[in-house]
Amino acid sequence: KIIATVAALGILTTAAEATPAFAKQMNAECMSCHYQNIPKLNSFGRDFKMSGFTMTGGVPEVTGNHLSIPATFNLGFVTKTRIQNITDAAGATENTVEIYDESALLFGGKLGENAGASFEMGGGDGIALSGKMIFTKEFGFGRLGAAVYNTDALGAFAATEMFTTGLYRPVRQFENRKITNIFQKTGIGAGRATGLAAYYYGNGLFVSVAQFLPAHAQAADMSQGFNTAIRAAYTASLSGWNVTLGGFSLSGDTSAIDTTVGTIWSADNYFDRTASGVDLQVEGDIAGMSFMSTAGVVIKDTYNNKTTDDNGFHVDAQLNVLEHLGVKIAYLSYNDKLNDAKDYSTMSIGSNWSMYQNVDFAVEYSVTTMGTPAAGSKDPTALLLLAEIAF
Repeated sequence: KIIATVAALGILTTAAEATPAFAKQMNAECMSCHYQNIPKLNSFGRDFKMSGFTMTGGVPEVTGNHLSIPATFNLGFVTKTRIQNITDAAGATENTVEIYDESALLFGGKLGENAGASFEMGGGDGIALSGKMIFTKEFGFGRLGAAVYNTDALGAFAATEMFTTGLYRPVRQFENRKITNIFQKTGIGAGRATGLAAYYYGNGLFVSVAQFLPAHAQAADMSQGFNTAIRAAYTASLSGWNVTLGGFSLSGDTSAIDTTVGTIWSADNYFDRTASGVDLQVEGDIAGMSFMSTAGVVIKDTYNNKTTDDNGFHVDAQLNVLEHLGVKIAYLSYNDKLNDAKDYSTMSIGSNWSMYQNVDFAVEYSVTTMGTPAAGSKDPTALLLLAEIAF
């Protein structure tokens, strides 16, 4: 009987990739690791994450025989506030306010030369302490690592994903995720997961393989098997631009028969999911202004005993016209293969302003066109205002 147990630590990926504790460990400003605005990572930020959060910036450490940890126990807090105005196809309007949403008390960092962690207090589903642990070592041919992870919302790729294409829920260009990012719309880059991952990172190549259960638990019985998430991406520098091309797959047909503490997705029944796709990320400067564009394509996505079958794509871009002020645009096309009435496309525009490196504001506006609109219906719209802080 195969039992995969993520024991009393209840390991869950943090709610946001912008973790102030890491800036304190590095003794560096937030934008040393981030690109344009939090929480998007630059190349150094990706290196830091793949190191298992073990890099330090000359801060005092307690050292000894088989011991090397920062002398200061660093904490951080991240939260968001959102205001939304949504108009549906019938013209009905809904206004919502979400105050201190996705709030998290975060801590973690270097555990030793080859081990690090990121934890969160209060991860939901009855689990008090959550996070992920990474064990990694650098070799001449690149870095090898392994992670144990658990998440209530961030998806199968949460252990090691570091790009901005949306395969990892917290790190994407637009906040209104389900109408701007195809991986978020389909749920491929979100949801519960408990499992183990192994990865290689070096020479521009990133490859990870995870075996997981679509559940959020401190302990889970995987005797019925587990799902597999495979991720590969290659980054090249072309005329001063970082260009990343990647792909992924999800496969498996599992049955969670027990969770000691936590929640399984019995209602959503994602245990038999099969999905694949590709993504692209481009980052660089245009006339001295930072620019990032991402694209994602879902080629195949079936689950619920094939009662759900969909695909689609998204393209987005952000240009920072000033160092701390960006404008952005996105287009998403979604196709439900089993129900044409659910097909739609959405055009979105927005802006991000970083009041400070750790205080970010955004405004986004989206217009959706249904594939087969009902007679007399209107195009749904969505206006979103966001404030995000990390300290």
